[in-house]
Amino acid sequence: MLNLEHFKFINSIIVILDQLLERDVQIRAAYQWLDAQSKGGGPLQEDHNLEQLIEDWTGLDITDHDVSVAAGLHRTVSGGYPFLEIEPSFTFPSSERLRLVGASFDREDEEQPLLSSYHCYELAHYGEGEEPGTIHGFERQRLPEAAIEPRDFCGQHGGCLCCYCVDER
Repeated sequence: MLNLEHFKFINSIIVILDQLLERDVQIRAAYQWLDAQSKGGGPLQEDHNLEQLIEDWTGLDITDHDVSVAAGLHRTVSGGYPFLEIEPSFTFPSSERLRLVGASFDREDEEQPLLSSYHCYELAHYGEGEEPGTIHGFERQRLPEAAIEPRDFCGQHGGCLCCYCVDER
């Protein structure tokens, strides 16, 4: 026999499922970010504000709940949010991962994500002889170390008019 407690429980499940479906793209994007990371080595020792890193990568509004749900769904990520068992030398995921979840950069910001929190980046590999654009896998590459003093380099290409390029410093 169903009683009031059963109905309350069923209603709470419906509310939770509704919230998950409403944030489906954000959760799948957080899942893809986590999938790009190296696993193991024990839990993160500090809160790295993962939702902000993922938000910067995706351009979507990501919450800590989105990251927590994505981590719970991921078969190789363990630990409780924010101390997940992933390497703190983060990998900047390929933008192809966003295409896999049907997400695009939604924000009006023209700022690019900062790479200062990352040690590696991903390259997508495409299958040969298959349908064009079919992703075969991802390869992790180490980000190059800065070879010159950052304040002596403007970061622009030819035709730059900054004082460093004009004065040839």
